[in-house]
Amino acid sequence: ETHRILAEAYAGLGQHEKSAGEWSVALELKPDDPDLTVELARAEAAGGKKEAAAARLNELLKHQPESARAHPS
Repeated sequence: ETHRILAEAYAGLGQHEKSAGEWSVALELKPDDPDLTVELARAEAAGGKKEAAAARLNELLKHQPESARAHPS
């Protein structure tokens, strides 16, 4: 939970690389949480790493096709 709070705070400050780092740690702690994967991808995209974000979401959809948050809206 601490990493989620830090990630959201960094994102709010426009520090997307730090935000992605915190989402990454949170994901390491809970690798089966699709919401963390989506949030990490969002931080990556906001930081200009759109290809990495798209690859991460595509990988999530391969393993969890029912994950609605990973689908583009």
